[in-house]
Amino acid sequence: MIDLFVSYLSESHYNPYIEEFRDHYQSHPNYPSLYAITDSLSLLGIENIAAQIPKDQFSALPDKFIAQVQNDGMKEFVLIHKQEGAVALEFDKNLRKKVTVEKFLEDWTGLIVAIEPGQNKDKSIVKLSKSNKYYVLGAIALLLTMSSFLYEDYRSSYFIFMIISFIGLIFSIFILKEKYSDESSGLVSKICGVNSSSKSNCNVVIDSESKFLGIINYTDLPLVFFVTNFILLSFNSAYLSVINFVSLCSIPVILHSFYLQWFKIKSKCTLCLTIAGLILLQPIVYYASGETIFNIEFVLVFQYLTFMAAMFLIWTSVDNHLKQEKANRTENRQLRRFKRNFELFQHSLQEIENAFLIKSFHPLILGSKSAAITLKLFLSPSCGHCHTAYNDGLELIKKYPEKINLQIMYNLNPDNQDNPYIKLAKITLSLGLKDEKLAEQALYDWHIQRLDLETWLEKWSNYETDEKTSGILKKQYEWCRENSFNFTPVKLINDFKYPDNYELKDLVYFISDLEEEQDRRIQNDTIPAMENI
Repeated sequence: MIDLFVSYLSESHYNPYIEEFRDHYQSHPNYPSLYAITDSLSLLGIENIAAQIPKDQFSALPDKFIAQVQNDGMKEFVLIHKQEGAVALEFDKNLRKKVTVEKFLEDWTGLIVAIEPGQNKDKSIVKLSKSNKYYVLGAIALLLTMSSFLYEDYRSSYFIFMIISFIGLIFSIFILKEKYSDESSGLVSKICGVNSSSKSNCNVVIDSESKFLGIINYTDLPLVFFVTNFILLSFNSAYLSVINFVSLCSIPVILHSFYLQWFKIKSKCTLCLTIAGLILLQPIVYYASGETIFNIEFVLVFQYLTFMAAMFLIWTSVDNHLKQEKANRTENRQLRRFKRNFELFQHSLQEIENAFLIKSFHPLILGSKSAAITLKLFLSPSCGHCHTAYNDGLELIKKYPEKINLQIMYNLNPDNQDNPYIKLAKITLSLGLKDEKLAEQALYDWHIQRLDLETWLEKWSNYETDEKTSGILKKQYEWCRENSFNFTPVKLINDFKYPDNYELKDLVYFISDLEEEQDRRIQNDTIPAMENI
């Protein structure tokens, strides 16, 4: 299902968000539900809707959307492209077909997911950056090939072997991408032709971890083989005979691979079959060009096997790293699903009984004052972690300006005249009483711009403070002492202490749940009051 939404996001010009969307979705506690999809979209600020729509309203729907249909007795999601008198359906794994509007309406369950289109300009930029690694790979291969032009006396067989080696290298990379990546390549999906009824499934074969002689994975052999061929041929065409001989010797290995796919795994890998075809093509090209098998030098065989062994050792190290990296990604997602469970987060909240007193402390409020969620921070100007907390809080209200506000106070002893930061806190509080925009700029200069104290005071010390400011600072400090908050930053969410095991940036995962919880609390407080009237 995720591939469909990735395709939908790409077509809707949200390419910069695709990787983050995958990460949010796969680590969502409700993965792999539809709610995990829509909630992940909302986390990224992408407007979306999931709704049950009457079939007679089909014409009013946008040209592109995700719909749920009945297919062979199973419900599945498809990407819809409305066309003149027809509907183009894109299924998972990039399979496509076109049906009449009547046929679509017959299969459609009425459930849709639609997103607001993004901007055109980001699409090409991201595609270019994602393609850079392929450009580099192609450039290296081209340079190696061109360098051999300078000193090789070319034969047609040599040129064809170079092409076969390069194509084999590309297909080997496709196999490894399927093995280690968390996502399927659109091109690979087309090559494999995967669908629910097909016996061709590259992932099943690749994930089987079948080994040659119980030592080397069949998925690793093509890469080592074609890398060795391509590099050595780039420097000496004499290796043609050796490569031809090794290709002939690999026939039993290929036959065993066929046996595993047909009778053991019972699924075919188009990528693997293509690799096998390329290997078998080399002897055909070799003999068709008039070469002879007996033209083999022992020194060349030794050099070839030594280089291949070196490539295998290097790949073993890289392979272990990639396996560990994939395992870490999987484990991190599982841990994040656990961490993002709202019930666990809610259980970690510690209610503050005298939190209602904070309203009298004249906190500096950033964001919508009518927001359902209030993040309160008690800071200290000298605290390095307070810079991070303020920055995270600022990012939250920028991302959710109508849902959350940020309230700034200080946990600072105003009677400690030796503390040079007392003056900074008093000036900021004084600005908050007179002009919140100026106070916000002063906080920005300190926590974001990280001005030193002397420079900051030079800019803002013209704003006077009074006894009221000192009183406010003292109230904030005493309240922190009463609640045993002998540290900074103190983080509160509504009337609860923010859990120590969560970072402020984790709050984005619970915005919707906190809004609902706050609405329930307000309703529960209102109903008894109405009953007393």
